[in-house]
Amino acid sequence: MRGKHLKSWLLLLPLLAGSCRYEDPEPLACEVFEDLLFERKVDFDAMLSDMRHHYGETTGTYEGFDDAVKQARLIAEDFTVYGISYRTVDHQGRPVKASGLVYFPETTHIQGIIEILPVNKCRESCGTANKTVAEAMVGLGGHIMIVPDLLGCGQSDSYPIAYLQHENIARVAADMRKAAYEFLYNHRYIRLGGEDYIFGFSLGGSGALALARHYQQHPELGVKVKELWIGSGAYAPAETIDQILARGTCGYAILPNILYALNWYENLGIDLREAFSGEMRERYEELADGDIEIDILTQRYGSSLDAYLNPDFFREDNAHWQKLHRALEDQTVPLDFKPDYPVRVFHSVDDEVIPCAGSDRLVERLRQAGVDVQYRQTTGRHHHTAYEMGITMLKYLN
Repeated sequence: MRGKHLKSWLLLLPLLAGSCRYEDPEPLACEVFEDLLFERKVDFDAMLSDMRHHYGETTGTYEGFDDAVKQARLIAEDFTVYGISYRTVDHQGRPVKASGLVYFPETTHIQGIIEILPVNKCRESCGTANKTVAEAMVGLGGHIMIVPDLLGCGQSDSYPIAYLQHENIARVAADMRKAAYEFLYNHRYIRLGGEDYIFGFSLGGSGALALARHYQQHPELGVKVKELWIGSGAYAPAETIDQILARGTCGYAILPNILYALNWYENLGIDLREAFSGEMRERYEELADGDIEIDILTQRYGSSLDAYLNPDFFREDNAHWQKLHRALEDQTVPLDFKPDYPVRVFHSVDDEVIPCAGSDRLVERLRQAGVDVQYRQTTGRHHHTAYEMGITMLKYLN
């Protein structure tokens, strides 16, 4: 046993995730892990600061938050954040290098594993570019957190961001989990157990549902979902975008990015200038490819769709729109399985970005199937729900 690991090993209690440390192992031959990109020490307060900056909230807004933070701090005060690269496949099954973050709590009481599906509002906000993600608040109390960049960010930034490409999102995230297993086995002398929490909000919410389905349909991967936490997701993208178009507003100027990615990934060959108006019509390839932060585009164009969309394009008799619409329908996360784990769903009735009707229908179908599902219908803006969902999970796990 290497001396620097002896003290931690002697003090270590059995991990709730079923993970364990052990004496000097023979190196594991890596199938997907490729390289360590960086290593960063981050303390508890820095992680809290990142979260507050991202959500623009104060802790006093939510009852019990200070107590949850105090309890979490007793377990883990410091984390090491690793940026790693690994091998996976793109939407056409071709080999591609991807990347992501592994948060490792420097504690003798590791609580378990959380896989986080990120929002990725632009390339510069992804985990390995930012070297942190705000969603990591959920594991402050000593959880190993695994956060893939997903296709289009980090090491795979030559692709458009893979918005709503649920089959590929699930595969890339599952390969990231395997890469994290290989990396931690060889680098931190820990063998990850096979039972994970999965967390995702907004675009990450539908991605998290897709990943949970992927694990249940592929038991050979050896990962069992412990609980699924999803919030404000577009689980049926065609329905969601129909609702956004019908109300004529969207709190984030995200639709150009979604249409651009869909047209590219599905190889639809549509001239998207027809779908846009004004500046967006001529510059959509540079404005909607993922390089520009969605918040900046929203400040530029506001919430009215008329500022950048051409309403004549989105008619039922327009063959190009119908082609896009069918592609959106194909990205629905199928409920062709019955989750054998609790599902926690969050959505605000006031959500100005993604209407809550999709979550309503999802919850109804899960309940009809006899799934253990809890639905918290919140109030307030889209990002308020992210904050409340994260705090609720932090309190629940501590």
